[in-house]
Amino acid sequence: MKRISLAILASIGLGLILGALHISFATNSIISDKVYRFNNFISVFDASREKLNIVSKNILSNLAQDKDGAFIRDNNKDLKDLYVKGKINIVDATILQTISDLYDNNPRLINEEYNKELNYLSVVNGTLFYRIKPTNYLTFKNSIQCELSDYCALLYYNSKLSSVTYNYDILEDPSGSTNFTISRPIIKDGVNLGSLILDIPVSNIFNQHTFMNKEYYNGKNVYSFSSSDLPILQYQGDFYIDTKNIIRIKISYVDIWVSHSYLFVQYSALVFFILFLLLKKIELNRLTRNIVAGKESFYDTEFNKLCDDVAVYSYEITESRHLEDVIKANAENSLILVKYDLEEAKQRNVVPMAHAHMVAIIGSFIRASDYLIRNSNSDNELIILLPKCSTENAVKVLNKVLFRLGDDMYSEHELKLRASRIISNIQSSANIDSIVSIAQDEISKLVN
Repeated sequence: MKRISLAILASIGLGLILGALHISFATNSIISDKVYRFNNFISVFDASREKLNIVSKNILSNLAQDKDGAFIRDNNKDLKDLYVKGKINIVDATILQTISDLYDNNPRLINEEYNKELNYLSVVNGTLFYRIKPTNYLTFKNSIQCELSDYCALLYYNSKLSSVTYNYDILEDPSGSTNFTISRPIIKDGVNLGSLILDIPVSNIFNQHTFMNKEYYNGKNVYSFSSSDLPILQYQGDFYIDTKNIIRIKISYVDIWVSHSYLFVQYSALVFFILFLLLKKIELNRLTRNIVAGKESFYDTEFNKLCDDVAVYSYEITESRHLEDVIKANAENSLILVKYDLEEAKQRNVVPMAHAHMVAIIGSFIRASDYLIRNSNSDNELIILLPKCSTENAVKVLNKVLFRLGDDMYSEHELKLRASRIISNIQSSANIDSIVSIAQDEISKLVN
């Protein structure tokens, strides 16, 4: 548990470091992407200015013709209704008709992906006319007249202050979306007749929530776009509209780190997974070393002298941590208790040869990972522990041993050993000493 806790702490630490390195290397790429979007906005902005310039020139050209009421009666019905009701004058009608004609001839001139509808503000009447996309070329079927709301009043104020240069403002719509508004004054004979207004929805350009504000700095209007309102640790880039107006992009490094914080979690999880596998590998190696090194300390000196080719262990190994680890490492283990008859061997004074004969036969059928254990409480009992072996396979091993005992003889007296046996399954939590005691009781019943 302690190792797992340390692994978790190490994973969090390394995850933070790796995540920080990832974000640090990726920051330039992220900023480049945001700057690319900003440049797209600048492209739209330039195109929008050019559109307003074209529309303004056409309007001034038509105003120079000094049209009269007949012009209204012969043209757009919607304009005629507005004119008759006194909502617009001949100047407004001329301007609106010019915009309508331009739209009919080239719809994309005014309405396209990044631009809202073109608006016209009449300074004379103090009204703002704006258009929903017309259908069937009935250009002003949906013309709407609005009062001087805060939005309209701001445009009205700006248009009065406008000269032949463009005017720019950042506005917040009631819907919550932010627009960059470009206005172009319509001036005839030195008189400001109104303004053309084009709103560029910023959210469509940057594809995310954008903080915007207007500042006055060193005699210039600075329009700042930012993805965060945090004033610290920011990248800044400027686009000069003209000598008095600047569009500025601010990219917060803090915002970049916060938006990519999921990387810390991903790297921490990856590091923990790797550390967990390493811990398991270390534990397995430790167990393997314990198995290899631990066996040698439990060799039975007397029996190992009888048969050099087979390792025989003393009964003390059954109480060791070494064998406990071996049993716990496997879901299934088997134990065989073999009791063999030494009466004839004692009569012929060949007991050591009988032991050697039994050890040699058993040793020829067990694996290197198996354990042949001498029961120190009984001189004619051997315990065979078969790790990772089912009782079915243990029976096969025992049958081979018994078959050899029936065929092979030992000593010059050509004696044969007779053996009784008990097979038991060992669970990972079992106590070997208890199992051996039960097996001895069972085998005594078989002998008797």
